[in-house]
Amino acid sequence: MILTYEKIRELKQLEKQDKLQKLPENFSTIVAEYLNLKKGSDEEISAKNLIKSLYDLRRKKIINLAGLFYKTDKIPDNIEGIEKELYLNMVEVMRKYNNSFERLFNKQSETGRTESEKNTNSEEKETESEKNTNSEEKETKSQNNEQEHHNVKTEDEIDSLHVKKTTTNKSFENKLQKDKLKVVFLLDIPEIITPTGEICSFKKEEEKELDSEFATQLKEQGFCRFK
Repeated sequence: MILTYEKIRELKQLEKQDKLQKLPENFSTIVAEYLNLKKGSDEEISAKNLIKSLYDLRRKKIINLAGLFYKTDKIPDNIEGIEKELYLNMVEVMRKYNNSFERLFNKQSETGRTESEKNTNSEEKETESEKNTNSEEKETKSQNNEQEHHNVKTEDEIDSLHVKKTTTNKSFENKLQKDKLKVVFLLDIPEIITPTGEICSFKKEEEKELDSEFATQLKEQGFCRFK
């Protein structure tokens, strides 16, 4: 392949598309030979700026892809040698960050549970003491009002079960809603792997309800916006 200034500009225009484009074979070698031939000319300066812009576009895409696929071993298509090294390094950074975050979150959760258990044990001890102190008095009152208490308790239990069931249903519905986010895609995504391993594609302006974590990742990478 004979490289020209027009060909470099054409490659840059193609790279403005969403998908990472395939570069000509041995592109870096051909570029070096071309720039050597144009050394000292105005064309050399302009060509260098075009090539830099081309690789800037590709670098942004590679970083975005690493943020999306760091949980998998997928290597995106059309990545050049040095770009593959960048991609793998970014994937490793993403994985280390994710692991550190999960360890921190789990540690905080464990600390919260420990404090909760301490408070619960303390409350149980106080409650037990109160029970022992007032047991005789409660027993006497219970005998005098046994029948009335039984009727009231039955009604209270029915109401309690109804409230508990309603609350549980609402909590479950709220959890489902919190785990999903509605997004609008800002560009076409021909192929993408979700955190669950599913392969999906999306169109620009398409509205979709996605897992909240996955939707947040896509938004942070500039692929969509929340609706």
